[in-house]
Amino acid sequence: MASTSPTDCRQALRTAADRLGESPSKAQYESLGLTPASATIVRTMGGWNAAKEAAGLETAASRGSRVQSKPTDVDFSEEAWAELSVDQRWHYRHREQNATQTLDKRAKLRAWVYGLKRERGCTRCSESDPVCLDFHHRDGVEKTANVSELVSNERSRDTIRAEIRRCDVLCANCHRKEHAHYRFERLDIEPSAMVAEFGDVSKERVDSD
Repeated sequence: MASTSPTDCRQALRTAADRLGESPSKAQYESLGLTPASATIVRTMGGWNAAKEAAGLETAASRGSRVQSKPTDVDFSEEAWAELSVDQRWHYRHREQNATQTLDKRAKLRAWVYGLKRERGCTRCSESDPVCLDFHHRDGVEKTANVSELVSNERSRDTIRAEIRRCDVLCANCHRKEHAHYRFERLDIEPSAMVAEFGDVSKERVDSD
């Protein structure tokens, strides 16, 4: 995997500033869903302000410009509003923008994962419709989280890729069979033997009145 360069960091910060119309805080930058992550920029450049300075953006001086009056639809007293951090005030002034960006990022991640499922298809049958496909964690492999949870939580693509590498793609039917077989094998139970022991069910149809 290619390492992040100072040039990558400077360009990402300039892109964020162009979109926001101001020098970004870390919270603002992360809300845009850009890469590299803010933590990577800090590590590469030696600090957030150092990175912004290298990108030709305002640093501490930009903080005052983000402190504006309380929006009319925010249920805070003026005193409580004044006690919020700069980034918290920014969040409340841009709630609709944040929500839209969150939904957009989540939709793109979901479409990417669907594309990966379609390309791979079920490893045990011919099913390739991503709606019918699941990521099944292989036996003996440590599971961090469900891939769908990582997408919903807007985790990074690298995190999602790492989890997918622990999985096989199975369609819903094959996935159910896999778990059912594992459960019965673990308990040393043969379903047909249980039918013989407990008895069959009459095939006579029963309808409601």
